[in-house]
Amino acid sequence: MRRMSLALPLLFLLAVGTASAGPTVLSGPVSGIWLAGSVYMLTDYSYVPAGRSLLVQEGVQIIFLTDATFDIFGVFDALGTPTQPITVTAPDNWGGFFFTGDGVRTDTLRCVVAGQDGGLPRHVVRSEARSLVISGCQFTASHSCLEVSNAHLWADGNSFLTTALYSRTVTLQSLVPVSDFPPGTAPQNCLRNSIVAADVASVWVSPFERRFTTALDVESSNTTVVRDNTFSVQAPGYAYGVYYGEAEGSSPVGATISHCVITARTFNVQARGVVNAHEGDLDVQLCTIDVSGGPYAPVGVSASNRAQSYVNSSIIRLSAGSRFCLAEWGATVTVMHADLWMAVAALCSPSDPPPLIDLKGEAETGVVYGDGIFYEDPQFVQGCEWGDWSSPEAVRLYYSLHATSPCIDRGDVALGLDPDNTRPDVGCFYYSQTSSSPDRPVAAAASMLLAPFPNPFNSSAVIRFVLQRSGEVRVMAYDLLGRPVAELAGGRYSPGDHVVLLDARGWATGLYFVTLDFEGLRAGTERLLLVR
Repeated sequence: MRRMSLALPLLFLLAVGTASAGPTVLSGPVSGIWLAGSVYMLTDYSYVPAGRSLLVQEGVQIIFLTDATFDIFGVFDALGTPTQPITVTAPDNWGGFFFTGDGVRTDTLRCVVAGQDGGLPRHVVRSEARSLVISGCQFTASHSCLEVSNAHLWADGNSFLTTALYSRTVTLQSLVPVSDFPPGTAPQNCLRNSIVAADVASVWVSPFERRFTTALDVESSNTTVVRDNTFSVQAPGYAYGVYYGEAEGSSPVGATISHCVITARTFNVQARGVVNAHEGDLDVQLCTIDVSGGPYAPVGVSASNRAQSYVNSSIIRLSAGSRFCLAEWGATVTVMHADLWMAVAALCSPSDPPPLIDLKGEAETGVVYGDGIFYEDPQFVQGCEWGDWSSPEAVRLYYSLHATSPCIDRGDVALGLDPDNTRPDVGCFYYSQTSSSPDRPVAAAASMLLAPFPNPFNSSAVIRFVLQRSGEVRVMAYDLLGRPVAELAGGRYSPGDHVVLLDARGWATGLYFVTLDFEGLRAGTERLLLVR
C-alpha cells in the first residue's frame, strides 16, 4: 500500500506541458468556475470567501506551491469523474482543504485525487460544522485524510491512506443527525464502501508510549452508518483498526459497525482490531477481524471505561494468544455466534473456551461467551496477497469464504437472512449457496463487482467490475420486484478492470439492483438509487 510519488517540480512540468494552455496563477480570494481540463496554480494562501462559490470541473489539475491551508468559507464543489478526476498536488505538510462556516449548504467532493504525486500533505479534508458528500475520492496524507466534526457526512466509495506514526486516517466527531441528506438516502450519516488504511514504516516505539495509530477514530457519533468498509492498520507501537472514543464532556452513545473487514498488525508492542472506550454500547456485527504481530498478545475486540461491546456473527483471527476479547475498567464484552481462531498457536476447543478476562477484578466486568461460539479455521479463499488492499475486490478475494468454511450458515438469524435467503454466514462476506459451486470455490471470487458511481444517481451511472481471469460475463439491471430492466454487458471478457455505462433514461425513480454473473455463477450484487 506504499504511496508512489514524483517530485513536485517534475509533476508541475508534466501538468503544464500536457495542458492546452498555461496554468492560471492565483492567490488570495478565489471563486467562480475552474474549467474542465485546466491547470490552476496557487502560489500563496488562498481561500473561498463567505458569500462566494467555487466550482471545480472534471479533469482540473490544482497545484499548490504553498503548504498553507486552503480555507473555504463560501461554497465549494469539486466534481470530477472516474475517467477525468480532479488532481491535487501540494508540497509536504500541506494543510489541506478546511471547510468552516454556518453549515447551511452541503459541499461535494467527487472523484478527487490528492497526495498521490508531489509532496505528502499533512491533511487533505477537514470540516467544522460543514456538511460534506465525498465519493470516489483517493486521498493520501501523513496524518489525516478526513476529519469531520459537528456536521453531516455522506462518504461512499473512497480510498484513504495515511503514513505517519500515530495518524488517524479518518476522524468523525459529534456528527449530527440527518433528516434528508443527500435526497432519497437513509436519514443517517454514512461511511461505506471505502478502504481506510494506515501504513506506517517500522521504527522502535516504547511500550510505555500510549498513543496509537488507527484507521478510524469515532468520537460521540452514534448517528453514523459504518458498513461495507475495510479498515487496515500496519504500524509500530499500538495499532488499532477502529477506535470508538468519547469527546470530553459528552454523554455515552451507542454505535454499530457491520459488514467490515478490520485488520491490525504491529511491528512491536500490541495490535487491536476494535477498541471501544466511549462508555456506551458498540455492536460489531458480521465483521471479519484479523489481528497479529507484536510481543504483546493481540486483541480482537476490547472495551474499557464501563463500555459495553457486543460481537455477533463475526470472525476474529489472531496470530497468537487467546485474547479474542478484552474487558477492563468496568467494561463488558459479549460474544455470540462467532468464529474465534488462532492462526498459529494451539487452538481452544468448544469445551475449553478462552478464559474470562477481568483485569480489575470487578464482578460486573468481563467477557461473556454466549451461544454459537466455535474455534475453527474460517477457510478464507486467500485469492491475493495479504495487505494488498488496492480495491474492495482485493479484500474480498482474500477474505471470501471457501465452500467448506465452517462459518457458513452459523450466524445469528436475528440479523436477517443472507442475500441467498439462507441463515447468515459468520464474517463480512457470505458464501452464496445459490450461485457458488462447492467444487469451484474460487469461481465467484475470481470476479468482483465494484460499487456503482455515483450512487444515488439521476440519469447515468458507471458500473465497474474486475476479473482475475478470462471468462463469460453477464451484467444485468433489475427493478425492486426482481424484473430484468436491462442487460448492461455480456460475452467473454479478458482479465482486468472493465467499465460499462448504465443509462437510466426512461426509468422510474426508485431502487434498482445490478448483478454480475461470471461463468454462470453470481459473483456480486449492488444496489443503486435513481433520484430524479
